[in-house]
Amino acid sequence: MTRLDVGLIGAGGIARAHLPAWIELGARVTILSTDGNAEKLAAKYAESGVTATRSLAGLLDRSTVVDICTPTFTHRELALEAIAAGKHVICEKPLALTASEAAEMADAAEAAGVLLFPAHVVRYFPAYAAMAESVGKGAVGTPAVLRFTRSGAYPVWAPWFSDPVLSGGILMDQMIHDLDFAR
Repeated sequence: MTRLDVGLIGAGGIARAHLPAWIELGARVTILSTDGNAEKLAAKYAESGVTATRSLAGLLDRSTVVDICTPTFTHRELALEAIAAGKHVICEKPLALTASEAAEMADAAEAAGVLLFPAHVVRYFPAYAAMAESVGKGAVGTPAVLRFTRSGAYPVWAPWFSDPVLSGGILMDQMIHDLDFAR
């Protein structure tokens, strides 16, 4: 079996959710972060072989798959660099700030012969998966009106969230989960 080598870019909240899943799959993970947290996160999982690097080139050299868990405004550039290096890419949602940027990323991946996957993780949560299965089987009839509620504390730890130019705003950054699930 081929070893799964994953380059995890970012060491914040969502990266901390992705990392245990990669470890569970037996991946060798290398982490890169510009805030200095890659070393701390790698040390926490050192027994699983997780390491940190300080360069994108170093991460790309060690990876077959790149998992982008960084602020939205960085997705396009990082994905295009990974794709140009021939790496498959998993990118946190939203894939990009505009439809044209997302199309550029998808076109680049297709031209390079690599996969580009937007990480819409909510659709895989057990309650959402069960609901989708029920709807698919017709157990709830034909949905006509969908209401979604999302609650929680505003992420004050990351100022880019409150800047629509950087995050895309609440619709792009959070409601995208609901729009994806409804679709």
